[in-house]
Amino acid sequence: MPSLKAPPPTAQPPTAPSPPTAPPPLAPSTHKPITAKFKLSAIPAATRQNLLRRSLCPRLQNKKYATAIKAVANAVFNDKLGKWEEYRHLIKGEQKIKWQTSGSKEFGRLSDGSDLTGTPGTQCVKWLHPNKLPPGKRATYLRIVASHRPQKKDPDQVRGTIGGNRVIYHGPTQTPTVDITTFKLLANSIISTPNAKFIDADIADFYLMTIMKDPEYMLIPYKLFPPDIIEQYNLANKLDNGHVLAKIVKGRYGLPQAGQLAYDQLKEHLAKADYHATPITPGLFLTQNPSNYLCTCG
Repeated sequence: MPSLKAPPPTAQPPTAPSPPTAPPPLAPSTHKPITAKFKLSAIPAATRQNLLRRSLCPRLQNKKYATAIKAVANAVFNDKLGKWEEYRHLIKGEQKIKWQTSGSKEFGRLSDGSDLTGTPGTQCVKWLHPNKLPPGKRATYLRIVASHRPQKKDPDQVRGTIGGNRVIYHGPTQTPTVDITTFKLLANSIISTPNAKFIDADIADFYLMTIMKDPEYMLIPYKLFPPDIIEQYNLANKLDNGHVLAKIVKGRYGLPQAGQLAYDQLKEHLAKADYHATPITPGLFLTQNPSNYLCTCG
């Protein structure tokens, strides 16, 4: 009888590895390239500040938004060096005379004026020796920003704001303004009233030069003062540990109480014309004539 055993398996020849397959092609990007026409409003404020910090770092030069950031970065772009420069850099560079002159205007504007530039003063600060800081008071700092605004009459702008985060103040800090509902009611009343009259006005420098009952203080590095300001106000004799003390006696940008101080002064001014703030609706002023209204809008 024939054997039913299966034949032995035959060895299979080794197969060559298959070549690697190419990755699928990437889909085309849907992002539009950033151009010089990029709108400034499309860049959030926090992003602008972050890009500025990155651009000030030599290892992180960020040129993606360079055109759009130039007008809002609070610094000046040095085309020759290819980097942003703040005020402390500008007063040491090739154009230091120009920026020291701009600094003289701002420091003179803060105090009693600048003899070099003829800038009138606002008497907002008084220069003192640091040992004149009263007990219980903490000195804040001055934030100086520089920018080039070609559309301005004076294109080289230097402005100083007070570091409000270090000011100890526990009172109200805001200016009450009407809400959108109140303004809509006022607008509808004007439109629907025959022969109604309406006027709007903008209060320039609303937060500036308001009288402060309790002054604040700030320390300013001596090296930031232009030479003419140092000589005019004899700041060399008010120097201690590299700083000069400034006594803030009038409202300035950056003070947390600036809004409330300005609003209190506005109420006193409007009361002379018989306009008084309503106790319930913020920002609404009424007079004896029930058909006359006045609103403050932020």
